[in-house]
Amino acid sequence: MRNFNNFNNFNNFNIMTTTQQIALLKDKHFAAWVTTRQQVFNELSDKQGMFCMCGKLATGMHEQNCSRFNKQVDKTTLSRLKHLI
Repeated sequence: MRNFNNFNNFNNFNIMTTTQQIALLKDKHFAAWVTTRQQVFNELSDKQGMFCMCGKLATGMHEQNCSRFNKQVDKTTLSRLKHLI
């Protein structure tokens, strides 16, 4: 049985959950994660019109706290940084 608490045991990208992949990137490549996530956040924020993807008014404060928007930011950031895993 694999020990899923140790990232060194993750030789196969496909068996890691999204949360585990994000944790690995934050742990091993923090600077790349932060800069890429901020770029993705700004890009997705600029693409939105007046309303957020959740249907509410897209203000800066709302985007920072909207779980649906931030999940999309995390997924897009993860897809851009897959080569680091």
